[in-house]
Amino acid sequence: MSTTRDAFISYSQRADLRIAQALERGLQRLARPWNRLRAMSIFRDASDLSLSSHLWPSIQSQLDGSRFLIVLACPESAASVWVNREIEYFCETKGTESIILVLTGGELVWDEDRKNFTTTSTAVPPALAGRLADQPLWLDLRWARDAPDLSLRLSQFRYSVAQLASPIRNLSPEDIESEDVRQHRRALRLARGAVAALFVLGVVASIAAVVAVGNAHRAARRAREATGGQLGLDALDLPPSEIGRALLLSVAAGQLAPQSDQAAFRASRVLIGRYSKLTALHDAGAAYEKLSVQALALTNDGTAVVGLATGGGMPELLRWDLRQRGEPTATPLPSGLGARLAPIGPGDAVVVGEPPGPVSLFAGGQLTALPGAVSSLDVAGGRAVVRAENGTQRLVDVLSGRVIAELDQGTVELAGDRVALVTDGAVHLLDSATGAELAAGVVERGLEIGAMEFSADQGALVVVTTTGRVLRFELVGTSFVNTSAVEAPAAVGSVRDLLVSADGTHTLLVGSSGSAVVDLASGDLLGLGSGETGTVAADPSGRYGAVAGKHLVVWDLQSGDRVFAAAELANALAWSGPCDDGGRCRLVTAGATLDAWDPATGRRTRMADQTNAEAVAISTDASVVVSAGWGSALAQWSLTPTVDDSGREQLAGPGSAASVDPYTLKIARATSATTIEITSDGGAVSVDTGAFDRFVLLPNGGRLATTSAGRVRLFDAADGSTIVTDPACVGDLLAVSSSGDKVVAFRSDQLIAAVCDAESGSLVAQGRLPAGSLPPSAIAVDDDGSVAIGDGAGFVTVLAHAADGGRSFAPRASRIDARSGKESAEVRSLSMLHGVVAAGLRARAVRGAQASVLVWPIGGTPVQFVIDFLDIPAVALVGDADAVVVAGRDALGAPILQTWETATRRRLGRAFSGLTGDVVALGGDGTSVVGADASGAVYRWRQGVTATDEICKIVGRPLRRDEWDDALGGALRRYAFSPVCSAG
Repeated sequence: MSTTRDAFISYSQRADLRIAQALERGLQRLARPWNRLRAMSIFRDASDLSLSSHLWPSIQSQLDGSRFLIVLACPESAASVWVNREIEYFCETKGTESIILVLTGGELVWDEDRKNFTTTSTAVPPALAGRLADQPLWLDLRWARDAPDLSLRLSQFRYSVAQLASPIRNLSPEDIESEDVRQHRRALRLARGAVAALFVLGVVASIAAVVAVGNAHRAARRAREATGGQLGLDALDLPPSEIGRALLLSVAAGQLAPQSDQAAFRASRVLIGRYSKLTALHDAGAAYEKLSVQALALTNDGTAVVGLATGGGMPELLRWDLRQRGEPTATPLPSGLGARLAPIGPGDAVVVGEPPGPVSLFAGGQLTALPGAVSSLDVAGGRAVVRAENGTQRLVDVLSGRVIAELDQGTVELAGDRVALVTDGAVHLLDSATGAELAAGVVERGLEIGAMEFSADQGALVVVTTTGRVLRFELVGTSFVNTSAVEAPAAVGSVRDLLVSADGTHTLLVGSSGSAVVDLASGDLLGLGSGETGTVAADPSGRYGAVAGKHLVVWDLQSGDRVFAAAELANALAWSGPCDDGGRCRLVTAGATLDAWDPATGRRTRMADQTNAEAVAISTDASVVVSAGWGSALAQWSLTPTVDDSGREQLAGPGSAASVDPYTLKIARATSATTIEITSDGGAVSVDTGAFDRFVLLPNGGRLATTSAGRVRLFDAADGSTIVTDPACVGDLLAVSSSGDKVVAFRSDQLIAAVCDAESGSLVAQGRLPAGSLPPSAIAVDDDGSVAIGDGAGFVTVLAHAADGGRSFAPRASRIDARSGKESAEVRSLSMLHGVVAAGLRARAVRGAQASVLVWPIGGTPVQFVIDFLDIPAVALVGDADAVVVAGRDALGAPILQTWETATRRRLGRAFSGLTGDVVALGGDGTSVVGADASGAVYRWRQGVTATDEICKIVGRPLRRDEWDDALGGALRRYAFSPVCSAG
């Protein structure tokens, strides 16, 4: 392949999009000859990739055609799968001599002895580590992340671009600077000469004006369409912190495209699918574009969300009213308050801060500080222990400020209707409603307490000393007795936090080195987590405990078992309601992704990839999740797919079983044991088929197929006449091709597949699966007669029809292992179209496993993606096999339909609902989806041509003038601005 690019920029879009854009512009413009558009040809994905379904092959092609690879090195790019994949491919095909490093964040330190970067080098992509023979030179651009202007007008940036261009153009930075000055002067001389020639040219131009007007209009139209396409790509490339802006710009991109273009709003549909569980964005306004929300709380009455935000000076409390759309109210915060929010009381009150330290109450828009440092706080009970400057302590009602009781000095722990007070040599159990002493016990003098916690039933108190001893106290009569004392495991390190099981028998200790679950009676170690030292939270019932940090671990405190672990960063977490009594509680976590977890099953529900979330909150009933972080918007999510049935049309109501042709919309229904009626806009035809076991109306309205005792029979759907069918067309499983040309029958007892022509009834091909093959669980046939057969073990066998047209399949069948991670799975559904196969898989005997879809061209590489359901009863490839419609459902739930791009694994738009029973027919033509269930209900869902209404509903604000003017580097300013959405 001939070289077409000077350099390829590999970078993390999330971290370095702005720097990458500036470097691309600078390299193209610096020392640009007057007669060329660019000084250099630079590839950057967002500016050069089309909306192609073949993303990686496109990138490979560009890497093949690039002389140099510029890597923007930072911790984010080091963790990027795509950056590492690009580096690995470039090194394998072109070596490391033409790789240029640009440091934008983190550290790069070279170890000459090891001939490698040190372990402290946080910006080194793993794909590059160990590949370099000598110390490389790199350009330090860490200063550029905070620079307000990155253009060639900035001398520091200009010289950096010259240094970067030097090896690529084989010139010194000084020569490049001199060449730029020379080219600039030459351009001025040409401009002066051009002025003299303009008068003469003006006369000529006037003559040609009439001809040129038509060409200009055509050129303007093409430019507008190209700008719209580029804007759609830019919208897809915006980081999660700018979700709202991305959605609005995608609609603007569609409006710039021709109205007849069905793909005009492709970017909008991709974004809606990417954030399929996003229900609303609550914008903080242009003043908070650099907002950082560190904590969130949903009020207990569900009317508002309060966020603790920094980034614009002093910390502020932002309060969004969920009952209406609009910018939040802001309340300045005094310094010293901890970054923790928690709802308190039945209304909209929130406490700010955490013990030990100052805590304030935020209610009715007013912030009121509790009088003194808070030693212990119980938001569920609405009480706190406050320490005055003289050391005295008071038990107070947080909402009213009423002092309940005066307490002695000592260490306190408050939970529910109990207060534990440890003084020198004694431990007291008090009633938190009155302050009255319930019991007392003895402890050793000089005991230094590191942490203590009540069990959820308040029957036990667990104390951890600074030396690592773990003491358990329980109420025995009128005495508070120390019933056990064990040592914390050495692997935990210094204990800093603990959780206690509901009955007080087990404790989760979290220390400086790890975490462990310990039996408090015996001291036995029930579970150990090395390196698990992050944020800790228990569900309100005390059944489960979660530790977040470099990875997420959830423990069952009752049994001591580890419920599940996820090797992903989790920097924030929140629990919904209690998990006891069979409650379907959820844990929501934010890090690299935004997820909700069911601790009872281990099942994950992913709300978004690559989020900007630094804080999350979830309602008690788990119906609402909110997240926020960098950016200016609060995101509101649902744990269930958000459906859009605005384009749904019911073609037939429930009744007798039905089959449907998704293209002509003809519907077949059984009207008796021997008669099937086919209805359409043109009328109805009754077909006397004789006795039948099942029937299928073939696509494109030509034929009706039935089975009777395994024998396939074909009928003309137009007049009901019988088509003579080859006797070999026998089987207990039946499938038809997308075009309606082929029917496959499979005999499970003999493992024989027979493909028959639907037009003539003749046998096309026949073949047998290898001996020992499992009985099929799903089959599909392509238009060329090839057959896919799936089994209950997660394998798909493809029998390709012989190319010579003979009545046999190709000698060698291909067998695909469709299982994800090699776990037990069952192929539940199959579809074939134009040489592409789609398989729906249900995991078996795997706790919390979700269903998945596998798509691959025959002989090609499979692409797999997981869906939010446990089962996939039906799949259908549509269009040119570039999309697949998936019918997913939980064990007893109604099916939900979702369209995905086959090559990129991207959702397209919202999901569809309406079907209630087993899906018996599913298909589409790229503009609509048609499905039927076992009850006889038939629906059509039209794919929205525009997504304006849906996006305006989510974003809740108009596109601002500055957002329009700044998009595409100002390229949109030439077009008239029309707000995408109305205000509010």
